[in-house]
Amino acid sequence: MRDAVDLAAMAAQDSRTRGDAILFYADGYKFPDVYHVTRFLAPDPIIALEQDGEVVIVASPLEEGRARKESRAREVFSFDAFGAKEIGETAETREELDAEIIKRFLASRGTRRVAVGTYFPLGMAERLRGAGIEIVVDRALSERRRAKRPDEIAALEATQRATEDAWAKGVEALERATVRKDGTLELDGEPFTAERLRAIVGEGQQERSIYRHVNSGSQPARLVAVERNWVHAVGVDRQAGFEELQPCPEYRQRQGS
Repeated sequence: MRDAVDLAAMAAQDSRTRGDAILFYADGYKFPDVYHVTRFLAPDPIIALEQDGEVVIVASPLEEGRARKESRAREVFSFDAFGAKEIGETAETREELDAEIIKRFLASRGTRRVAVGTYFPLGMAERLRGAGIEIVVDRALSERRRAKRPDEIAALEATQRATEDAWAKGVEALERATVRKDGTLELDGEPFTAERLRAIVGEGQQERSIYRHVNSGSQPARLVAVERNWVHAVGVDRQAGFEELQPCPEYRQRQGS
C-alpha cells in the first residue's frame, strides 16, 4: 500500500512538472474534482480548463451568469462564444456539439495537449484525439484534493465552529437538567428527552442556516425538510442541496444588507 501511494504522488508530481493543462468535462455534483477546481455546481457537464494556476470555464448560456458569480474561475465563457448555435445546426449528438466547442476553446488558447481524469468520457476523448489534440490521463488527479486551499480551510473551520457552538448549547442544556425521582431528566419543567436535546442542538445549527422561499403565492410556505449539504466545506456532495428559486428578504435583513 505504501508503494502505491508513493507512485501516485510521483505521478502527480510528474504531471505538474510537465505543466500540462487539465481539461474537465463533467458536472460538479457527481465528480468532486470538478467542484474542487471550479467551486461551481451545475447539474449538466461544464467545460473547465486549469492552466498555469488559473481556471477558465465554458458553460451553457443558462449557467454562464451564475458561474461568473459563484465559481473561482478567472474567466467564464458561454458555449455561444465558440459558435454553439452554428455547430448545433449540423451536430447530430450533444457529444459532437461539445467536442467541437472544446476543440475551438482549446484552439483559442493555443493548447494542443491536455491531461484529463480517469473518468473523462472515452467517446469525447476519441473525438478530441481525432481533432489532433493530445490527451494524457492523470491517474493521480484526485489526490490533489487531499491538500486544502486557504478557502477550503476557512470553510472547514467555519463548519467546525458552527458544530461546536451548536453542541455547546446541548451540553449547557444537559448541565441545567435535573434528575427526577423516577430517574428521568427534566428541563424547564418538562421531560428532557433525547428528542429535545436533538432539537436544541439542531436549533443551534439552524441559526447559521439559510432558508429559501419555495412559494410564489400569498399563502405562507411550510418548511418540511432541511438537510445540510457539506459539499461546500469538504467536497462531499450528498445530493441534498436546495436551489434558490426567489430571493429571501428575511435572510438579507438578518445579514444587515
